[in-house]
Amino acid sequence: MSEFTDYAQGTPCWVELSTGDLAGTLDFYRAVFGWEYDEPATDRDSYTVARLRGKAVAGIFVPGQPNIPVVWTTYLAADDAGVIMKAIGEHRGHAITGLMDIPGDGRILIASDPTGAVFGVLQGMGAQLGNEPGAVIWNELLTPDPLTARAFYAGVFGLGIGEPFDDAQDYTTIDVPGHEVGGIGALAGGGPAHWSTYFGVADTDATVAAVLAAGGRVVKEPYDSPYGRIAHCADPAGASFALLSVSDG
Repeated sequence: MSEFTDYAQGTPCWVELSTGDLAGTLDFYRAVFGWEYDEPATDRDSYTVARLRGKAVAGIFVPGQPNIPVVWTTYLAADDAGVIMKAIGEHRGHAITGLMDIPGDGRILIASDPTGAVFGVLQGMGAQLGNEPGAVIWNELLTPDPLTARAFYAGVFGLGIGEPFDDAQDYTTIDVPGHEVGGIGALAGGGPAHWSTYFGVADTDATVAAVLAAGGRVVKEPYDSPYGRIAHCADPAGASFALLSVSDG
């Protein structure tokens, strides 16, 4: 388990969920991950922070404008969001929003990379916990054009790119000095490029049962990997996420 006070530039540092059913969403993730919440927001465009042991782990909000997808969004850390916004355009990405100020001397924006994957940029403090049950443990980009994506994130954020896992799997890590902080892989089976969020769990199969009991669904049944037991799920509103077993010791 890890507590964080800052993030190197380019590190996935925050996730947030847009949803049309705030009360149902809060209940679902409370049942699955044991999250507690700041005073729940009730108005559109207001924001609720999810916490473990009092530490922020994710955000949930109801967007004020229509037709916003129900989705988990990955935010990458920025030393200066304005500089990153300029670099996004220079590397053939697109800033979907302008810079937005957040409380506590931070700034954010939403953007898309040249392969179409949407992500956020955050200048300021992100999640305070990670790599433990109930918190984010991994973020990865799946795209039909991983070469273009790797060049984009390396150029914009200064991230390093790891070596391919093997000849049969077009998957690499994205790295900051001394750490692997996420992955970029080829998207199999079609569909749009997207970032995925993995939450740590103590027992993948037990958490899948909790997902089903709380009204969610299983997209891909649990399976073993070299990194832990994984399952892909969706909440009752349709937002996809993954589970990855991690020791809570």
